Amino acid sequence: MFVTLEEAKNHLLVDHDEDDADIQLKILGASAAISNYITEPAYVDDEETEVKPIIKIATLVYVGILYRDRDSEKASEYDNSYPPSFVCSILHSLRQSTLV
Repeated sequence: MFVTLEEAKNHLLVDHDEDDADIQLKILGASAAISNYITEPAYVDDEETEVKPIIKIATLVYVGILYRDRDSEKASEYDNSYPPSFVCSILHSLRQSTLV
């Protein structure tokens, strides 16, 4: 996971514990999607102890989108094979184009 529950709750301005399990799942989902999207390392160091700040920002933004749009009313606005476009724009520098 690229962010902690505490970091996500601070970003979401959530000050209660009722949504902790839901937020934790959204962190896992956003982290996995971002990990699958980028082609560069997500960590500053080889020991994978410090996440790059841009990854943290993108993860928090993605979690915020997932938290805000719980019922997927806006699902048609997103390409299902990529994170939302705003998240992709944040991560652009960490993804190398590949030809297939």
